[in-house]
Amino acid sequence: MSANDEIARIMNSKVIRTKTERKFLPQRLLLNAARHQFAEATRSEAGSTYNLLATVLLSALCIEAIGNTYGELLIHDWERDFDNSSPRAKLRLVANQCRLTPDFGTQPWQTACLLIKFRNKIAHARPEELKFQNEQPTGDHRKDFSMRLESDVEKLITPEFAKKSLNAVNEILNLLNKPLTDAQLNAVTHDGHRHSAEMEGTRS
Repeated sequence: MSANDEIARIMNSKVIRTKTERKFLPQRLLLNAARHQFAEATRSEAGSTYNLLATVLLSALCIEAIGNTYGELLIHDWERDFDNSSPRAKLRLVANQCRLTPDFGTQPWQTACLLIKFRNKIAHARPEELKFQNEQPTGDHRKDFSMRLESDVEKLITPEFAKKSLNAVNEILNLLNKPLTDAQLNAVTHDGHRHSAEMEGTRS
């Protein structure tokens, strides 16, 4: 057996263990999906209401995802101590860790509150009896029949609020990211794959 054959035999008899890792960052998935839905809503009239609904709802879910992602990074024992907190409380906690004092009466925090309420209304949806009553002179009453009654949820499904929702999420992310170190920023923005291989104590 030649030297090359012997080397090949030895190499083939060894076990190489490979490992692939990736940390899933939910806010990235949700925000990208919200942006896609908003682009679809503005592309054509057909179906835009449902795209706008998806935009607002995904933006709302993104708010809680931001709380959990940044909370796990910045606050010790986050899952144990704060996992059951409200999305608004989570947002306040991580903002405080980033040296921010959110004023939920001003933007972008005000929109974040509306998104949280929207998410709760969708998650715990109940039928609503909507009613409009009016008095009209005889012959004028038929114009009332063209009125469209909307629930509180439906009133927020507009291009204006969808765009406002995306802007609020982006602004909150920018505010939270400013004080982070490079390592912390990488931890909440990079979700690529990491690969490694190991053979008999050597690593490549």
